[in-house]
Amino acid sequence: MNIQPTSLSLHENVLVIEWSDGRRLEYDAGELRRNCPCATCNSERSKAGREKGEPLDLAGEVGIRKMSPVGNYAYGIQFSDGHTTGIFTLELLRSLGRSPAMYGKQRVRAAMRHKPVDRVPVMCQLAIGHYLLQTGLAPVDVWYTSEGFARALIALQLRYRFDGILINLLGTDPDWMRYVDRIDTADDGSQTVHFKNGDVARCPADDNAHHFPAGGQRRPTIDEVDPDRIYYDDPHGLGGLKYPFYFGLEPYQPDPDDYWPDYVFRTIDLVVGEVGATVSVHSEVFSPWTQLMELFGYEQALMDLLDEPDKVHAILAAYARGTADLGARQARRGVDAVLISSAFAGGGFISPRQYEQFVLPYEREVVAQIHKEGVPVYTHTCGDIGDRLELMAATGIDGIDTLDPPPLGSIDLEDAKRRVGDRLFFKGNIDPVNTLLSKSRDEVRRDALWRLKVGSPGGGYILSSACSVSPRVPPENLAVLAEASEEFGPPRAG
Repeated sequence: MNIQPTSLSLHENVLVIEWSDGRRLEYDAGELRRNCPCATCNSERSKAGREKGEPLDLAGEVGIRKMSPVGNYAYGIQFSDGHTTGIFTLELLRSLGRSPAMYGKQRVRAAMRHKPVDRVPVMCQLAIGHYLLQTGLAPVDVWYTSEGFARALIALQLRYRFDGILINLLGTDPDWMRYVDRIDTADDGSQTVHFKNGDVARCPADDNAHHFPAGGQRRPTIDEVDPDRIYYDDPHGLGGLKYPFYFGLEPYQPDPDDYWPDYVFRTIDLVVGEVGATVSVHSEVFSPWTQLMELFGYEQALMDLLDEPDKVHAILAAYARGTADLGARQARRGVDAVLISSAFAGGGFISPRQYEQFVLPYEREVVAQIHKEGVPVYTHTCGDIGDRLELMAATGIDGIDTLDPPPLGSIDLEDAKRRVGDRLFFKGNIDPVNTLLSKSRDEVRRDALWRLKVGSPGGGYILSSACSVSPRVPPENLAVLAEASEEFGPPRAG
């Protein structure tokens, strides 16, 4: 047998063996004693009319006093009842062991590293509108308070039994109300925030908030942008996007060496402190490419690739430094993985050649810096990515999120695993619109079981929606995902 024990430990009457293939198996001492394969025990089985290999009946509790290797193929076990003649081969020990129940944190960690799991982990990214509709929290509490968003994240993780939580908004200024003149709440639960400076934020009861500056929104031209004044932009923060970017509503000149208000990590601190011991907690950063697209607007940014490529590269390099800094700081705050949101890097926007020029080198820099902190990094890219899987892998990421199937994208999960599955873990592939939103609970369950069958062999798979779960997806369609994973059981061998 090629697989060997790497460590043995005894916890009361439970033996724990770590194996060289990464599996961790537990053995009850009494169960081992009942399955002793020695000649004496086989004779007792015969007298009792039992077949060879069937467990014996024993009276009282039995412990393990000593274990000794027998060559490199077995262990001799001395039990507390005086029995010492059993030779347990490695094959027998593998067959008798049971995988301990894993916490979600352990399950996701193992899946991201292609290690064995007791079942495939489940973890979906939810649209903010879904949190609003399913938790009853006020929109301003979710958008503008770390405490409110943390409550929403944890509440739905518990409801849907997800193994992980993605924190996809930065923490917020705890004193944000100092900017506010009044908040109006409509009958449908939507809210409008009127700020003292004349800005207005409209916060629907089922969708993203939108900030409208008093003087109107104007995007800079590429000639106006100085790369030395760029570091990281947060489109969802208080005040929305500005150039040059600053946090909050009071303009100031940010210093890259002291860029981050401590409150931007507040939601991470709250969630990790509450559930981080048992649930996998992930953070999110916007890729340099995404920030470029948001800075100029999608159409203009794509034109600038052709007209001003050198200036675009300088801007992307500046964003890469800030993005890497943020991801590394999030890792130090205790997250288990960092997601790079690179939604606009698919075939619907740019060609593989443009991806190789304008996305790959800058995401590679971000990944390398976060990896120095010892946490995995994976990328969320929507839509058509079937023609660039290998390029995405070349950024050094550990996994790919989304994996939109047709008609939303172009990913055949089986083909993706064949092409890059030995290097990357996958999270996603359930159609969030045509399946989760539109189909029945039983249909979603069947679809999930099919994804598990295709995605789980060899490990490295997290069952999830392809893109974000839309606001009005029926809760029962999400709850069935964990049930499907439990029904499917441990992944099949690759």
